[in-house]
Amino acid sequence: MAMTATSADTCAELAGVAETLLGDDSARRWFLAQSQKAAALERGGAYYQASEVWGECRVLAATSVERFWCEVRQARCLKQASGVNAVHRRGHQP
Repeated sequence: MAMTATSADTCAELAGVAETLLGDDSARRWFLAQSQKAAALERGGAYYQASEVWGECRVLAATSVERFWCEVRQARCLKQASGVNAVHRRGHQP
């Protein structure tokens, strides 16, 4: 399940507060820490939790390339979490 608009808004607001209070460098460190957390969750097989954290990272990303990467990782985790990873061919059971 994708991050809701409300949680995305909350993340964006928190990122703005962090940047205002702590400066760009701290906001960047927060993004990097969250992306490492998401990657660790993904490697551990906690795909739903990883998708949520990747969604937070998407909001915190500083560049369009980072946002795209987070979107791709989030989509992959959601796919894995839902079990939609088998290739279905006519006449074959997954």
